[in-house]
Amino acid sequence: MNTPKAVCFGSVNRDMTYSVPQIVRSGETITSIGLSTAWGGKGLNQAVALAATGVPTALWARTGAHDQEIIEFLSGRGVDVSHITADPQVPTGHALVQLELEGSNCIIIYPGANRTHREEQIDEILRWYSAGDLLIVQNETNLVAEAVEVAASHGLRVAFNPSPLDRDALSVDLDAVDFLFVNEHEATALTSAPGPEAALDCLARRWPRMQTVMTLGGKGSIWRQGEESCAVDAVISEVVDTTGAGDTFAGFFLGSVLRGFPAGRALETASRAASLAIGRKGAAGAIPAGELVGF
Repeated sequence: MNTPKAVCFGSVNRDMTYSVPQIVRSGETITSIGLSTAWGGKGLNQAVALAATGVPTALWARTGAHDQEIIEFLSGRGVDVSHITADPQVPTGHALVQLELEGSNCIIIYPGANRTHREEQIDEILRWYSAGDLLIVQNETNLVAEAVEVAASHGLRVAFNPSPLDRDALSVDLDAVDFLFVNEHEATALTSAPGPEAALDCLARRWPRMQTVMTLGGKGSIWRQGEESCAVDAVISEVVDTTGAGDTFAGFFLGSVLRGFPAGRALETASRAASLAIGRKGAAGAIPAGELVGF
């Protein structure tokens, strides 16, 4: 059986990562001890991770003035770039990352061209895909809810990562979502539940068809669909930079499922991939090749 195709409707950001002794506090000025730049954005990261599993993957994105460097980077990672368009009037999105020495971070995102998609493009792009193929969305672009609605009406499966969680993310119809990726804080915010376990129960009761994957940082991850569930421990590794770890996890999980792996094995594979990613600096550039995790 042929592997389904995937299209990732998501963001492209130029990440500017400042190495700092501690995250800056209100009213404080600190000096960075290092600066690096690299490609990132949740959409780009997830597309790179998914393509690493061998699934035919395209990135549907907007940039500023068309940048050959990003085209070359994505093509070198096996991502189809035919759905990337440029808006010369708006800068490419970028992210300012503060990275502490032990690997934790905080991030400010400037959306730029990521929020200049036009509604008529949704049908233009999705007509290249068939029932059973997969649309992946996050919340760093405009028109997420509209893309989810059209994809579901065409029989595509939909994976949704509601990050950053805001009013736009809450407008997405979860009845149309097949895979929901959340951390424990996002799960409790979506459901108003008192904790992550109660949030999973709430999501499973209200959307029993939807597969929810909750990441718990160093405590591992949980998969839940209706009354079925499984969990795996985190893979312990040196933490250099956690930027993009969740995106790596999501991409490898989805790739595993599309390649026919059961949920438990998909969680294990995604955890191994994320553990490798956090051992290196950067976002997309730190995502491991598929053969390093069994593809």
